[in-house]
Amino acid sequence: MNLSEKFENLLKGKYIFHLHTNYTDGLNSVEEYCSWVSENGYNAIVFTEHVRKNLSYDFYSFLSDIKNARQKFANMDIWIGVEAKILPNGDLDIPNKILPEIQVICFACHSFPKDIDLYEKSFKTVFSDNRWKNHIRVWVHPGHFLKRLGVMDDYLHLLSRLVSCAVREDVFIEHNLKYELPPMSIMKNIPGSKLVRGLDAHSVESMAKLVGGG
Repeated sequence: MNLSEKFENLLKGKYIFHLHTNYTDGLNSVEEYCSWVSENGYNAIVFTEHVRKNLSYDFYSFLSDIKNARQKFANMDIWIGVEAKILPNGDLDIPNKILPEIQVICFACHSFPKDIDLYEKSFKTVFSDNRWKNHIRVWVHPGHFLKRLGVMDDYLHLLSRLVSCAVREDVFIEHNLKYELPPMSIMKNIPGSKLVRGLDAHSVESMAKLVGGG
């Protein structure tokens, strides 16, 4: 079973996806998340810690915590993922040296120049870039930048076009529960096998609330 098949199989079970730990802007540790997930009957957890080309924390310490959690919670499938910003040139804000260590790359766009043509071009470049294709690729909170600008309704056609492009390139699409993205009119047309339910949780408490367990 290859990595993509393994991830699609994970999505058929009870899983938690999209978490940030106290290595960046989260409140809880890897072990604290895993403890809650284990106690509440989940089969898998996918960490998606923030990264930048210039990391502000020890990524290898984060990896060590994952390794220790895999030993302590042996019955749980624990994945190493990162969330990287899409840059205006169609690159990702991610250090090359960590690529061999990770399984999942999340494409994220919180802020961007107010240039919609550049926005579309940059996303299409990232989706098709062979550098990331050995990893599971997930577009997280799709449309968040457009929503922040207050222009979502004006560019639903653009978002729909980009989602279709992503799916053609075998990129998974996050159904983000925190921001309720993408809009239902777009999400209903995404193949179920390519949809990932994501939380964007920054604490055990917020994770529990988003899944209805707290």
